[in-house]
Amino acid sequence: MSPYKKRIIENDEEYITQYFKICKLFDKKRALIDFYEEGGKKVAEKENSESEGKREKEIAAINNVIKKEEGLFWDKVDKSIKDGKQFVVEKLAENYLLELFEKRAVLFLLYLEICSMPKNMCLQKELVIILSCEDSAINRMKNLKYFADTSALIKNGILIKEIRRIFSNVAEGCFLSGEVVILLSSMLSGAGIRKGLVLGKTAVPSAEVGYEKMPQYSLEDVKLKADIKDRVTFLLSSYSENSLEKFGVQRMLKSGNGLVLLFYGPPGTGKSMFAEAVASYLNKKILMVDFSKITSRWYGNTDKNIVKIFESAKMNNLVICMDEADSLLYNRVYAAQEHDIRIVNVMLQEIERYKQELILTTNMDILLDPALERRVTLKVKFELPDEDIRAQIWQSHIPDKVIVGPDVDFHALAKQFKLSGGYIRNAVFHALRRLSVEKRNILTMEDLLFGARLETEGLFTQDDKPQIGFFAHA
Repeated sequence: MSPYKKRIIENDEEYITQYFKICKLFDKKRALIDFYEEGGKKVAEKENSESEGKREKEIAAINNVIKKEEGLFWDKVDKSIKDGKQFVVEKLAENYLLELFEKRAVLFLLYLEICSMPKNMCLQKELVIILSCEDSAINRMKNLKYFADTSALIKNGILIKEIRRIFSNVAEGCFLSGEVVILLSSMLSGAGIRKGLVLGKTAVPSAEVGYEKMPQYSLEDVKLKADIKDRVTFLLSSYSENSLEKFGVQRMLKSGNGLVLLFYGPPGTGKSMFAEAVASYLNKKILMVDFSKITSRWYGNTDKNIVKIFESAKMNNLVICMDEADSLLYNRVYAAQEHDIRIVNVMLQEIERYKQELILTTNMDILLDPALERRVTLKVKFELPDEDIRAQIWQSHIPDKVIVGPDVDFHALAKQFKLSGGYIRNAVFHALRRLSVEKRNILTMEDLLFGARLETEGLFTQDDKPQIGFFAHA
């Protein structure tokens, strides 16, 4: 006998298979709704009354079939449960007290995740229309409650909401949390579900978005102008002591109450090094975000990976360091595709919600989206070090085990070579390599001059740099 004709459903495979047939009807209905886009343009052009009427009849016919098929399906589920059968989706629904519409949303988004990649996200208003089988405005308005922040789907992290720009309008989209898919997969393998489990509250492996490390530098190790250090340490001190709480400031801040530092300036000026020093001051590990692990060609995956950055840092109590932040927070005016705008929107939204420490570094602050401005707690400009600081940097990079010859003059090196800290470090390494190859024990001025010349020979000067598009400097 065909499993679709049986009085009961025997197992999860039959449960999912049969409901996914209904999901195909929802997907067919979705195709008739002109919210979606293709290639940046609306698929459905303005229709005349005749074609609009035809479309409405088709949607009404699909609704009738869905109601009939769903009625039969849920009746079989009830009989199966009374017969002692158990199903993972029903266990999930029981754990989170999901109503019928909410189960419908989970199953349809699971269908999209498994069978309809990369279109695994729906606009919120699109979902309401697709899943509302009674085609009336009142019914749709009632069903909007299932996507409120206080709803079971959202507060428990079953669905993830994101802001998406559709032409000149902004709308909220929803997709199924990756943790729900993993949870259902585990349950299918026999694992249980903890009562009251809130998804998104378990630690996310940092390796998925970057790597954790213990800070290697302290504030004393970073050679910067005193006023820069003073500003940052003042802020860190007040932040770690929560000094504003006595004024009741935190109770007024509903969002944007994390610590967001923006370090900007030329390469090699100590931005990443200082980020580690900040983490060291806060006595925390640092999550170094790997841009290559975040971006994906699959629709919605980059958005999910961005969310994972903040989830991982929150659950593991890490300081986030995002180098080359302009890669994910570039000005949306210059975005080539809707996908690029959405990435920036998700980043801005996550920063707004974040309540811990985030450090952004960039060599190209001119590219950053203006909306980032108000979300940043403190902006710190890193400039090329002056002669005194350069001399300190030269000296700080000499290892303790190295014997420094009497002819070495760090101030002379600083005066002759106007290098930033990163390039000075490389120059010192060149000098040490020469010392090792020649099997000598004493580092001389000539060794350091050799290293500096070797580094400057391969260095781009401002005149050498190609000028690109909008961002060419006059």
